Amino acid sequence: MTLIAPTETGGPRNTPSRGRSTTRGRASLWAFAVLTTLVVAVAGCGSNFPLGPSALLHSIEYQVTGVDVSRVSLIYETNTVQRQTGSSTLPWSRERIVRSFEPLYLSAQITEGDGSITVRIIRDGAVIRSVSVSGLAAIATVTALS
Repeated sequence: MTLIAPTETGGPRNTPSRGRSTTRGRASLWAFAVLTTLVVAVAGCGSNFPLGPSALLHSIEYQVTGVDVSRVSLIYETNTVQRQTGSSTLPWSRERIVRSFEPLYLSAQITEGDGSITVRIIRDGAVIRSVSVSGLAAIATVTALS
């Protein structure tokens, strides 16, 4: 590298780099490599990779079954907004697709009959929460994260 001596007016000199631009260049290259690796891993591997797009979505089923119960009053979570159905006969179920870590909520109260009910949240085919109660006006509530 050629060095240029300062001018008489004290103008700028062309001096060798002291590593600042090289360090910035390495950091930028490293950040680009990491970002590229993540994008390829998430986008390219699909359902075979735990961080792929399919890991972000879950199939959720809310389910209420019962014995000797005619009707129940229901409250359940739909896309982070509670929604109440007036009442329903049994068996009852609803399915939805949710993102990971969304709150799930299902509550059922026996309004007709003195039997028992079971309330379940099923994620991707596996029961993740279940509770049973019996007797008129009994309430069963389950909560979970998707």
